[in-house]
Amino acid sequence: MDSSPAEPRVLLLTWRDSSHPEGGGSERYVEEVARGLADRGAAVTIFSSTHDCAPAEETIDGVRYVRRGGRLSVYPHGLRYAARSRPDVVVDVQNGVPFFSRLVVRRPVVLLSEATRAELGTLGIAAHRVTVIPNGADPAPQTRRPKSPVPRLAVVGRLVPHKRVEHAVDTLARLRERWPDLRLDVVGRGWWSDQVRAYARGRGVADAITLHGWVDEQTKHEILAASWVHLCPSVKEGWGIAVLEAAAHGVPTVAYRDAGGTAESVRDGITGLLAGDLDEFVAHVDALLGQDERRMALGAAARVHAASFRWETTARAFAALLGVPGPALVGIQAAAPANVRAEAPVGTPGGSGSAAVATPERPLTPGTAASRVGRPPAAGWRSPPRR
Repeated sequence: MDSSPAEPRVLLLTWRDSSHPEGGGSERYVEEVARGLADRGAAVTIFSSTHDCAPAEETIDGVRYVRRGGRLSVYPHGLRYAARSRPDVVVDVQNGVPFFSRLVVRRPVVLLSEATRAELGTLGIAAHRVTVIPNGADPAPQTRRPKSPVPRLAVVGRLVPHKRVEHAVDTLARLRERWPDLRLDVVGRGWWSDQVRAYARGRGVADAITLHGWVDEQTKHEILAASWVHLCPSVKEGWGIAVLEAAAHGVPTVAYRDAGGTAESVRDGITGLLAGDLDEFVAHVDALLGQDERRMALGAAARVHAASFRWETTARAFAALLGVPGPALVGIQAAAPANVRAEAPVGTPGGSGSAAVATPERPLTPGTAASRVGRPPAAGWRSPPRR
């Protein structure tokens, strides 16, 4: 009789996936982790809200997608699904609001937050209780578009208020007299797009801005490769995948140092520049436009920095945290031991991010255990002891 352990059942609860019209870097992170777990033999399901761009259920790259409910009703739908499916592990992904999955599932729950370790500390989570699993990045595709002969700025992200694209518009408006040929490319879609367009008209720079909306990956990279400086004016970013995407093309980023993850994805003075307010933000952009050697030096360092991040590394780290068997862990950047359990959801709204994860008391390992609810866990799968 085959005594090999059954595949662990992992459920990721998230209010949207990357196919959602408002999907972004956070959803990309979740799906890369899910694919990594599926590649290692786990039975992985992503549960999210319904939308017009995808069916209610489908399987992609070994990951099952289940979509139920809308922006708010997804939460009770998710709780019901968790209670009925009885997974071995639940990953409760929070984008401002958690699913509170512990209410219905007495299983280990990994609480994935887009906040940084310091922000979690303000919520009462001790630093030693947090493991940071860095974001990944894809190698940059080959591009055909040359560097723009005139100064060009780029913003990549969802068009929603907290992304603060208006600061990029303000930057263009303030610098236009000094740089009359300056242009701004805005890549992304969102319900705030009309407001951004109206703001550009009000600032008198609509003719110098291209709002591309959604574009495919190749087009996005062509735009980034042609730009001189990438702007990330968000109020909050868990990490900023676009920072690494721009960096892969040798394009430095100007961002805000108090936005969270950008203080990590941008190495201030090395791969880009961080600002404390809009005045400093504009001054940094002006300086980079006028200092070719410095801009190129930051871009070269940014390219090297971006090359150190890979999705495979992210997936391996998450698999190790959950105890999912797989290839040996190599080069994982962990900020703290993963030897604690979070009793309540934690997190703050943000953008794409390296995950700050309040972890179970210890990684899940092969073995046997009884389940507190529903059917027993998969054979060969052991939950961590509860205290």
